[in-house]
Amino acid sequence: MITSLFKPKRAKSTRERIIGYVIQVLQEKEHEDIRAVFPDFEHPQRVVRESTGEWYLPEVTASKLGQFRIFAVETPETFRADTTDLRWRLFSDFARQNNALFYIVFSAGLVLQIKEKLRGLQIDARLWQESAP
Repeated sequence: MITSLFKPKRAKSTRERIIGYVIQVLQEKEHEDIRAVFPDFEHPQRVVRESTGEWYLPEVTASKLGQFRIFAVETPETFRADTTDLRWRLFSDFARQNNALFYIVFSAGLVLQIKEKLRGLQIDARLWQESAP
């Protein structure tokens, strides 16, 4: 019997793949203090609404030229989650109050749904569709 000494690699989820893609692009574009919910990266700090104590953890944060950026990564599964509206509203409010930028990064096929939801929530966000692998 032959036993492998290598652990089989677990297939990356869509969310993990998109987070890795965002990190790579941010590094190429010379962003600083990149934090991510990703192996070997320091996790981003929670974004907290002080009046209610409500908080969410962005998937990625970074800075460039002194401006803070928050990235919410959306897949079809996370887009349908009950907390999506609350997360986006909190990240958008934080960005507006702190002269930061709020990005929604998403997989192909979600652009129309995301734009519709943003209009309904009256939230401003920069949209970034993941390039196909």
